[in-house]
Amino acid sequence: MADDSTEQGEAPRGDPPFPFARALRAAVAWLVGPDEPQAADLAHGTAFLPVLGAIVGLALGLLAIAASDLLPGLLLAPLLVVALAALQRGGGPRAVLEGVAAALSGPAIAAGPGADGESDGSVGETAATSLGALSVASLAVALVLVAKALAIAALHGRALGIALVLAAILGRWAQVVLAYGSIPRPGDAFAAALCRGCAFREFGFASVSAMLLVLALANAVGLVLLFVVAAQTIGLRILAHRRGGVTRTAIEAGGELAETATLLLGALLARLLAAG
Repeated sequence: MADDSTEQGEAPRGDPPFPFARALRAAVAWLVGPDEPQAADLAHGTAFLPVLGAIVGLALGLLAIAASDLLPGLLLAPLLVVALAALQRGGGPRAVLEGVAAALSGPAIAAGPGADGESDGSVGETAATSLGALSVASLAVALVLVAKALAIAALHGRALGIALVLAAILGRWAQVVLAYGSIPRPGDAFAAALCRGCAFREFGFASVSAMLLVLALANAVGLVLLFVVAAQTIGLRILAHRRGGVTRTAIEAGGELAETATLLLGALLARLLAAG
């Protein structure tokens, strides 16, 4: 009977096989480049982002531990901020600048003048709104860079290395949270394919791996970090939906903001535990 149904042209049942190799290559390209990943492949590759982030963070953490004995904190901190941004393509100050500007400006900015091409008073209003959004976004970038540098300067040795690994893990997990089940902004084909293709399978694997890694590295502190990053990312997701939908830059910026929150909170908790 099964053979008869196959001969009659019935579609095979069950989900298609997971494209492991393409998904992994897309995730690596999203994280460190140099190639541009295909959004459909990256949607499956989101499952690997926290683990890949842990690898990148571990490399940077070991470098930071070695350099902390040679360089003062005020000199090491900006170098590590630059290195963290350079090693992770799916994030960085550019992502914060574009993501915050897009979230504040809303879909009207992307739409431009009306379809009839006529110019009216709304064009000036749109330009003013865009300029204001860019100014706020630039301030956000400056705050993120300063916050990261201060947090790194406050950490030393093994604590600094662990904090960098945690930041890389949670930054990539936040991007998965933003992509899974989100409504993409109209006109952003990359975000549309990414959000549509990131299913519960990818979200579940990424979330479980991120939680296991964070808890293994930081125990109870890891629970606090997971809660704060989750709350912050959900808030950004709600804001993006209210402003027309999630964009690629919003997903990238979400990772950067999660990294910053992890480093800041990690530095604060490390100081409180040391004082206690």
